[in-house]
Amino acid sequence: MSSSGSGGGSVRAAGPDVSSMVNRTGTGQVLSVTIAAEVVDPGDVAMLEDLITAALHDMNAKLLDIQREAMGPLAGLGDLLGRG
Repeated sequence: MSSSGSGGGSVRAAGPDVSSMVNRTGTGQVLSVTIAAEVVDPGDVAMLEDLITAALHDMNAKLLDIQREAMGPLAGLGDLLGRG
């Protein structure tokens, strides 16, 4: 896996065979998914990238909801500190 950036910047990570890559922010928001055309039907690459990115966005939103629920009334403190 390779990566660059940290914090609010972007981070890229590639699989061991570099046939796929995920680009995300330092806060975990997935910006894009890239899949090498040679590992799938070349006509499906863009659709698969979009589907995977959308699924990761949904997963991230659900994880944030779970974290907020687990924190209960303390969850709003992040807003007070400018991190919510």
